[in-house]
Amino acid sequence: MATYSLSDIRDAAAKRYQGLEITNGDDKFIFQNLLQLPATQRREADKILNSADDAADTDSQIELVKNLLKVVEKNGRGQELLDLLEDSPANLMEVFHAWMEATQPGEA
Repeated sequence: MATYSLSDIRDAAAKRYQGLEITNGDDKFIFQNLLQLPATQRREADKILNSADDAADTDSQIELVKNLLKVVEKNGRGQELLDLLEDSPANLMEVFHAWMEATQPGEA
């Protein structure tokens, strides 16, 4: 029989459901995996993601991504990173795609 401590479970979950860390000098922005978000933020992120079908044009899709990144940033600093991106949709989408890739469940 396999035996795990709660610490083992937490460590495995943290590794498997990790987020994305973006640095700017000594500054860090942490974009969490949806499964690591508190329930209220997870529901807000789900609402944003479920509205993706309504974002028919590029500007609407960009706003959706901005809103999502603001919600999933761990320390409430999503807008700060968006400001640093200087309203560049290309840079914004790079962050979004990096977050999507980083938060796909992997092996623990």
